[in-house]
Amino acid sequence: MILLDSGVKHPDDESPKGPERWTKPKVYPDLEVARSRFRLQPPQTCEHEFLVNHIARQSIDAIDDGFVWKFDDELNSRMRATGNFEADFVGLQCPVSLIYGEHSASFSVKSAEHMQSLNPSLRVEVLKDAQHHLFLDQPLDFIAQLKAELLHF
Repeated sequence: MILLDSGVKHPDDESPKGPERWTKPKVYPDLEVARSRFRLQPPQTCEHEFLVNHIARQSIDAIDDGFVWKFDDELNSRMRATGNFEADFVGLQCPVSLIYGEHSASFSVKSAEHMQSLNPSLRVEVLKDAQHHLFLDQPLDFIAQLKAELLHF
């Protein structure tokens, strides 16, 4: 298993879950207006704007009234956090690696160290000059690092 900028966070890094923000889908009058409203979450800059634009274009659906974001309305009901993440992580019976962004707003050195204390066999790699969206920030280095991790399995 290879975790990408995610995993069992250190208790100090846990942030309280905010209120649900899902409302009726916003309908945009044209494709370019919809594309211009695309934002990465968590918010970050990206030097490879052509990649962000490609994702944005593929994330829009045309409907009778205009354009909307493709989104799974049932996502939150299916993605409820259950169980004990730490106990589940300790109990893994497969090799596990973690690749996280050096400047990630979603994952920290403290959380990576916490995960390694729970599972000392965890392989941890930091993607230099990357934020949360590893493959957008450092596409070639990310692919190289991912290939290297796969060789360990």
